[in-house]
Amino acid sequence: MIYSYYVVVPHKVKDDGQFPNSDLPVLHYKKAFDSPWFFPVFRFKRLLARNGWRNARVNDVQNEEHYHSNTHELLGIIRGKIRMQVGGDTGLELVLCKGDILLIPAGVAHKKLQTTEYFSCIGAYPDGVAFDLNYGKCEGYSSTAEKIKAVSIPERDPVTGESGKLHQFWVNQL
Repeated sequence: MIYSYYVVVPHKVKDDGQFPNSDLPVLHYKKAFDSPWFFPVFRFKRLLARNGWRNARVNDVQNEEHYHSNTHELLGIIRGKIRMQVGGDTGLELVLCKGDILLIPAGVAHKKLQTTEYFSCIGAYPDGVAFDLNYGKCEGYSSTAEKIKAVSIPERDPVTGESGKLHQFWVNQL
């Protein structure tokens, strides 16, 4: 179930020389998903699949800074709280709580700093793309930067479908 009163906060993170990051903002959907007690993973995966975000799996966020050069990533918080960093060592620290969704553009570095006990989240990707992993090493930087530029903006907002905040913040960026 989607809350009708959620807020989306955009966060800009620029290339820091180690991580390409993105001209597109990271989008923090605050309290967007009502994570129910019964079958929250099933319900959230169903919502995401309906809106074209597949390859969804329950996972954790890596402790090491990394990014994906071939796809955008969605993190949906099912239970608990996470403090994470986006944009590299000089980037932003964000706190995400149950019901929050973080939409991370291709190329944006991210890592877990701390979680509460029993934390769980779902990761999903537009059109079910199988993501790659990059760790900000100097080798391959220019080739991944070119891959990132080729990643298209998803057709559907992960929360509301076609007419959502993703289009307001990302499509209007172009």
